[in-house]
Amino acid sequence: MGKTGIIILEYNNWEDTLNCIESVLQYNSAEVKFIIVDNASTNKEAIDKLKSGLLNLFPELKESDLIYNHNNSIEEATLILAAENKGYACGNNIGLEVAYKDPDISHVMILNSDILFVEDIIPTLLKNLRDDTGIVSPVLFKKGLKEIDKNCARRELTANEIIKLHIPFPADPFRISEKKKIAIKLNSGLMKIDLPSGSCMLARKSLFQQIDGFDPNTFLYYEEDILSKKIKKLGLKNYLNTNLKCIHLGATTTKQNNSRFIINCSSNSARYLLRKYYSINFVQDIIMKVFSNLINIRLYFINIYHKLGL
Repeated sequence: MGKTGIIILEYNNWEDTLNCIESVLQYNSAEVKFIIVDNASTNKEAIDKLKSGLLNLFPELKESDLIYNHNNSIEEATLILAAENKGYACGNNIGLEVAYKDPDISHVMILNSDILFVEDIIPTLLKNLRDDTGIVSPVLFKKGLKEIDKNCARRELTANEIIKLHIPFPADPFRISEKKKIAIKLNSGLMKIDLPSGSCMLARKSLFQQIDGFDPNTFLYYEEDILSKKIKKLGLKNYLNTNLKCIHLGATTTKQNNSRFIINCSSNSARYLLRKYYSINFVQDIIMKVFSNLINIRLYFINIYHKLGL
């Protein structure tokens, strides 16, 4: 068995990224290589602090311009500065391309920069990769380890459920977002799930090569749904190891994000998912487009309301 390439995508978040890496170094006994992809951060000071912190952790840090020959082994840690932010999928694909060309790397862990290791999870996850396995993940907890981030265990939605999820008035009236989550019984071993959390997941490198990595046509949201579709097509299953845990700091965020950009990312990704992987009909696509426009109208008036201080 080779090494595990840990791909960490970060954006203007040097502090969480360094804390994430330090937690892995503290709670890990597996052989790993870090591939850190800065997704075209806009804050130059944040990039400088990231570089400085990484050099303290890895004196042999290599900053890559992605010019790699085939079969080229990388250092223990590699920092890649993306020229443009094309979203979560494309950012992780940059890291995957580097991992593909390193013969030392046999497995890949996709890790969000806001994840904290609290125990040695990689060796066990590696053992969990059976012949029928696509992706394995640990249970994600919110900060403090008191509450589970239920997004780490979800079922695949039907096309109509995805459409219902985007009804604008009122938001999610059928509570689809809650119904898709699967109850987790802790310390019960491996549990089959449809959608792994993109925050922390491990697979064979060959699997990502076989499915051609992440679909680059989404900027944000629904990446795991697409992964699930690709993996199911191969006859493989995804599992959650209920005996393992780590912290997902992002799961502590409770404030609703009314950014029109974020909302558009969600609806655009949903429409792409439905068209490409569900083959929805013309009427369903029109309904999704109408819902997306209505959501934008609602957000427009909400923003005006807030600006007027009402």
